Amino acid sequence: MLYLFLGDDMIYIAVCDDDEHWAIKAEKMIRDAMQQRTKEPVSIDTYTNPLKLRDNEGVEYDALFLDVQMPDMEGFLLGDYVASLNPDVFLVYMTNFSSRVYDVFNHAHKYFLVKATFPEQLKLPVNRFLELRD
Repeated sequence: MLYLFLGDDMIYIAVCDDDEHWAIKAEKMIRDAMQQRTKEPVSIDTYTNPLKLRDNEGVEYDALFLDVQMPDMEGFLLGDYVASLNPDVFLVYMTNFSSRVYDVFNHAHKYFLVKATFPEQLKLPVNRFLELRD
């Protein structure tokens, strides 16, 4: 990844999930949660291919919402890779499989959300992310 420092107060977030419908839904929920908590402008990019996010050139994301189980590259490995380049990135993993929750302890992470309860759980990581930015 080649990063470009944009020098502005924009919050850059990426959502990566191989399920395009879920990725768009998650993006909307994240955008709504962010707008309720901050006046800072937010840019959210959505990816359905983890390799495209990994190979992204340009934006250094402040936060990533990654599906755990994706073809080509699991979210945990993608998160580890991005965190090795940007240790300050705020990582949130998403999954349909609550049995994967324990896998998170072997990887760089901040939060783990189960998709079935994503809207209810989202407030906690959004609040923590914004607190860390202050």
